[in-house]
Amino acid sequence: MMIHLSFKNKLFIGFGFLLAMILLLWLTGSYFIYDLSGRSSAMLKENYQTVESTKFLIQELDEIRNDQLAVLFQNKKQETEDNYRNHQKVFSAHLAAVKNNITEKGEAGIIQQLETSYQDYIARFDTLRAAPEASSADFLYLTKAYRNTRDQIIALWDLNMAAISQKNKRIRYIS
Repeated sequence: MMIHLSFKNKLFIGFGFLLAMILLLWLTGSYFIYDLSGRSSAMLKENYQTVESTKFLIQELDEIRNDQLAVLFQNKKQETEDNYRNHQKVFSAHLAAVKNNITEKGEAGIIQQLETSYQDYIARFDTLRAAPEASSADFLYLTKAYRNTRDQIIALWDLNMAAISQKNKRIRYIS
């Protein structure tokens, strides 16, 4: 049995089918764009958290250094000691945040080196402070330990900024 449709009904069915296809494409396209945006946002957020933490690590490291210099060369020892300990706690909190947000290959190694150089830096200061007389060589070792620690923070920052840049390029390529 064959169904005969008028030309008007055939056009109506054809346009209905095209409309359904357009809606289907619109819905699937919207879903994939939304999904891509969510995934890219999550990827970038993880790296951005580390970049933010490295900013605070550098700020706190500089404050620790300022407090160390104040302890060595000024008379406000107790007030400075309290600030020094507080800055160390804040530094440690940001370091823990970075350790809990490892997202890139090589990041764990840099963080391990950062921890080691930071511990060395603090130990060198404790040794310098405990010494009855400090030489300029002792102060140079302290400065070198400070720079090593700072360099590790910058290496961590560089790694995550490069990852953000690469992910942005991939996202632009996909979309």
